[in-house]
Amino acid sequence: MEDTLIGRLEERARRPDPTVVRLPGSGEETNLRDLLDRARFLAGDLHEAGVRPGDVVGVVLQNGTGFLTTLFGLMYAGAIPAPLALPHSLGGLDAYGRHLAAVAQDCDMRFLVTGVELRRLRGRLADGLDGGPVVLDLDTLPQVESRLCLPIDPDRPGFIQYTSGSTSAPKGVVLSQRAMATGVEAIVAAAQVTRDDTIGLWLPLFHDMGLVSVLVGLLAAGRLVVWRPADFVRRPAQWLAAFARENCTVCTAPNFFYDHLVAVADQFDSVPLDLSAWRVACNGAEPVQAHTVEEFTRVFARHGFAAGAVCPVYGMAEATLAVTFSEVGKGARTVWMDRAQLRGPGRAVSAEPGSVTAQALVSVGRPVPGMRVRIADSEAGEGLGAGAGRVGEVQIMGPAVTSGYHGRPRGEAFTADGWLRTGDLGFLDDDGELFIAGRDKNMVVVRGENFYAEDAEAVVRDLSGVYRNRCVAIAGSGSGSGSGSGGETLVLVVETALSDDGERADLEHRLTSTLTAALGLTEVKVRLVEPHWLPQTSSGKVQRNRVRAVLESGAV
Repeated sequence: MEDTLIGRLEERARRPDPTVVRLPGSGEETNLRDLLDRARFLAGDLHEAGVRPGDVVGVVLQNGTGFLTTLFGLMYAGAIPAPLALPHSLGGLDAYGRHLAAVAQDCDMRFLVTGVELRRLRGRLADGLDGGPVVLDLDTLPQVESRLCLPIDPDRPGFIQYTSGSTSAPKGVVLSQRAMATGVEAIVAAAQVTRDDTIGLWLPLFHDMGLVSVLVGLLAAGRLVVWRPADFVRRPAQWLAAFARENCTVCTAPNFFYDHLVAVADQFDSVPLDLSAWRVACNGAEPVQAHTVEEFTRVFARHGFAAGAVCPVYGMAEATLAVTFSEVGKGARTVWMDRAQLRGPGRAVSAEPGSVTAQALVSVGRPVPGMRVRIADSEAGEGLGAGAGRVGEVQIMGPAVTSGYHGRPRGEAFTADGWLRTGDLGFLDDDGELFIAGRDKNMVVVRGENFYAEDAEAVVRDLSGVYRNRCVAIAGSGSGSGSGSGGETLVLVVETALSDDGERADLEHRLTSTLTAALGLTEVKVRLVEPHWLPQTSSGKVQRNRVRAVLESGAV
């Protein structure tokens, strides 16, 4: 099993100092060797319960040793684990039930392993699960007290990651054991993880960034500290203090994580906080914002955080997470580009920093080991060659890349010559560093001109009255605030805590005038909503399709 993820982990576990795993929430502490041994016993229990090689088995469990032993136990039993979001992640039980049913049908799921996470909800979810997978409760599984470790084919489907999808419906990313091993080792190399590192994580393990980061820690770090998402979301300042006390050296998280910490930084004005051990702060899973990087670095410098620790990255579940990685220790690199020229396909053109027509873009580094990146014409799907500065769709190829989406034709995701279409637009500079300009699916066409949703969001998110920079831009039909044409318009949905009618009207005016000045965009509709209204995926991305559906229903 040397070419499999399990094989790599077993090799690490045989060393004298297997990775220590600590869970502050429960006070539990174990190590990789014990986790894998417990997983072999669980594999026997799962087999006794009816799980067979090749079965797709859903996993609905909180962050913890139960999740990890179940993941590895299913692999030992020859099954294909498919981690799924927890009930609170999808906005209500009805929506969650529909999600479970849709995923179960999509992958012909035979079993669903859970515990306390669904125990009290199973009655209310019965309709959605009726006729679907058999639900196995970890606490009531038959215990046969014998280990099971079936042979693992490194190239057969070994794992399915269901994407939460901010711009498309959830779909199952199929990864082989070889792809997973390759992807994890690529991150180990890019982040220079060693046994001297303590990796601290709070992201949900059903999310690709959370899961793969944990696998990186198990494979290469000395210690791995795993919190639950609520530990950070509910008390970010207390979480950061705990992160520092654990002397964590590596953390991976989306851009909003760093915004949240900046928002609570004043709580450390009179409280000691030492972040000098933090050497790699990966920022990815959503667009990396130059303002966020600058503010986080500035605010926490007085607490020992080094500017060189900032590590913007680019990745996706389809690549076993990492596509490109910034050089460790160099910090973030920001360039200012002309917005109009970034609407591609075409050439990226530099602009005066801070000018109203300029867009700040943060480099997300170079390809990780084994990964190839090219820029292609997003319409034709053909490579534009090695020329630097060309804007087009980012396409990738490599041994860590998925074989495709479960049950869908390969041509849906890949070009004729075998490159995965990411749907993201970007360019490579003369040094081979990648810059993401926007998402092809987030393009709004107004009067024949292309506008990125991310551009609109970037120019208004810092306006006073916008709640915690939370806003989303999507394409809509009908006239905007401009000429009254019936074509496509940009709809800007903005969270605000303002309640006074005059203040809200002023905010709407400032939003539209700012967009007009920065982008030359007049076809704009503004919708003000309450704080926390915007639905998000598990990684913090706004679910644009859900926002669009609500707007089209007339509910806002």
